[in-house]
Amino acid sequence: MPIQVTWELDDRNKDMEVEGLLEAAESVGSHSGFILTRDIEDQWIQRHVRINVTPVWKWLLEKEISA
Repeated sequence: MPIQVTWELDDRNKDMEVEGLLEAAESVGSHSGFILTRDIEDQWIQRHVRINVTPVWKWLLEKEISA
């Protein structure tokens, strides 16, 4: 699953971060991916890819629980 990591996701870098994730998802044939941030949480679909924006600490805890 493609993962993009950024400290913040804001108007200055959102297009760049999302485009990087979309390119990675399309190159591996994935329909979802994560953008890990310091504290932002959101979700949307763009170009048939579900983009999950998640704080890195929350993503790590969820991975720990599911392991």
